[in-house]
Amino acid sequence: MTNPKLILKNYGLYATRARLMILDALLRSAPVFDHADLMAACKGHLDRVTIWRTLHLFYEHNLLLKVPSSTGSVRYIFRGAAGREISAKQVFRQNSHLQLICQDCGKIISVDNFELPIAGLPAKFEPLYIDTVVNGKCSACAKKSK
Repeated sequence: MTNPKLILKNYGLYATRARLMILDALLRSAPVFDHADLMAACKGHLDRVTIWRTLHLFYEHNLLLKVPSSTGSVRYIFRGAAGREISAKQVFRQNSHLQLICQDCGKIISVDNFELPIAGLPAKFEPLYIDTVVNGKCSACAKKSK
């Protein structure tokens, strides 16, 4: 189901212009996104406070999952339409994020949907998302130092 009006109705929310615009952007966005991504997707049609309030409302109504990031900013995952929500285990498998940061030039390489074996987690802990930072040297800087 990709009809924004119907998705909002199924979650018990009114279909306002801002909510429809943001939900449409979510349906077209990367699996993991943040406030800045939505600001860019809405191309100045909505102010930052409206986007933040709508994200918070969507989170309260379980349309979104909050995902902490290594940068301290909050990122989100759209769970899907009511009745077809993505399970936590499926979100975990599909939405892992790796940032490779070059310590020489500052270049950041993002890798989405990587698989990393996880060992030693508590038995009653269900991982939802992995956000990992790896510090090192990019290929260009590594060649320079040889």
